[in-house]
Amino acid sequence: MGLYFVVVSGVAGQEIRADCSNDASFWAAMEQVWVEFRSEEEMPLVIAAWVAKSPEQRARGFQGVCPGLVTERSLLFSFPVPVHANFHMTGVMVPLDIAFIDVSRQVIGIQLMALQESNQPMRYYRPNAKIHFALETASGRLDQLRLNPTLWRMRVSNRNN
Repeated sequence: MGLYFVVVSGVAGQEIRADCSNDASFWAAMEQVWVEFRSEEEMPLVIAAWVAKSPEQRARGFQGVCPGLVTERSLLFSFPVPVHANFHMTGVMVPLDIAFIDVSRQVIGIQLMALQESNQPMRYYRPNAKIHFALETASGRLDQLRLNPTLWRMRVSNRNN
């Protein structure tokens, strides 16, 4: 079995722009889904998201996207096989929450992703185990799950349903 290591939201040699883009054409190619988190002890949390499936979509993430679009959209990173993944905030303009989800769709961790200052060393956010999914969303949106993340399971459904 191979070991996979992925750096998400960054492409080597890619120039990070100081300005942002409200261009929605990038999002048009992504599937729109409902991400539902359920726990036996809590009310469900449902979040509208776009699915980043291709390497290009996963590499771009929220880089260079204007804050208004980031706060209204969430990104569900979907990997074809479980991976050890690193995420970073270079070029992202608002703080994010990230949930790491394993192959059984159980949440295995949640982290707050702080803004990355250009003069600071790159900070990586990573789970303690392989993941099959990661959800990036506006900071604070996952507060309901933060106290006991492993009690939560994720379900994804088509937004047309």
